[in-house]
Amino acid sequence: MDVTEQKKRAAHELAEQKKSEQQLLLSEKKYRRLYETTQDGIMARDLNGKMIDCNLAYAKMLSYSKKELRHMAIQQLIPEKWFDQRERVTKKVLRIGHSVLFEREYVRRDGSVFQLQLELGG
Repeated sequence: MDVTEQKKRAAHELAEQKKSEQQLLLSEKKYRRLYETTQDGIMARDLNGKMIDCNLAYAKMLSYSKKELRHMAIQQLIPEKWFDQRERVTKKVLRIGHSVLFEREYVRRDGSVFQLQLELGG
């Protein structure tokens, strides 16, 4: 293969890479807009229960700011009777490799308790 052909191939590969990057950025923007505007509360925690991120609907549901929630463990947001359930559900999701639906109570800032149906994903 001569140098000209190598340059053409490299240029084509670079153009394809840029196209893929643009498609990925567009997809991420769509996901982010859906995440931020949905009325469903969405949150992500690590395996230790530390908040990674949440959307505004989740924060509003609990009457906290997103910033406040990032510094709170899940144990601060659910009644103690649900602590063991969190561990069981997490282990189940890791074992089976897909999401499960379950119910749990949460405690708002004002102390009121409400029940939700949740989906924990794998």
